[in-house]
Amino acid sequence: MTPGSPVEKILGQRYKDFKDAREYREGYGEFSDDTNEALPNPYRMNGADWNAAAKEMMKNDMARWNCFNDWNYFWRNFDVYRRYRYTFEETIAEMWADPSSKWFKGRK
Repeated sequence: MTPGSPVEKILGQRYKDFKDAREYREGYGEFSDDTNEALPNPYRMNGADWNAAAKEMMKNDMARWNCFNDWNYFWRNFDVYRRYRYTFEETIAEMWADPSSKWFKGRK
């Protein structure tokens, strides 16, 4: 791998996201999976598998939050969230459409 290549930059962001998520989770309580990790460990997965697992963990993490703003605030600084934010739109729309959902505070 060439230093400074696009692949190296993407890998670097995965490791940074994983490290940051471990540090941030201390202030935000436990995560929903059995490992109590916010994101999967990139050292144990190939790229495509990691992306899919990270998105799934982030989607599952929605249940841990009281509202969209809190969930969005936590994840917005992660590269994986910025790259794949659009993949959560369907789930967010379903939660928004559900009249029993308390996930969106202050909606009318």
